[in-house]
Amino acid sequence: MPEQTGTGAVRKHAVARPRSLRQAPRIVVDVDLCKSCGICVQLCPVNVFDKDRKGRPTVARADDCTACRFCEQHCPDFAIEVFQSGGQRERKAAAAKTGADPVEDGA
Repeated sequence: MPEQTGTGAVRKHAVARPRSLRQAPRIVVDVDLCKSCGICVQLCPVNVFDKDRKGRPTVARADDCTACRFCEQHCPDFAIEVFQSGGQRERKAAAAKTGADPVEDGA
């Protein structure tokens, strides 16, 4: 609900969707490419990853992921991909695997 400030300006409050209503992003770690550097584990702002016995990242708290893609962007081995469920990027990746034409958003 809008709130009026002392100066007469109206301030609207952003309403975030509760985690229970949003679908967690899908995080894929390619263990064949990963060299266990730990950068993703150290840089994740919401602590999504843990390390397995070999030091490789494992997705321990996927529901906490905000899909900022910080891990994906900083992985020197390109071993991490973050997909928002139902997003255009995920549909394109699925289409590439099946050979189908992806459906573009807004078309």
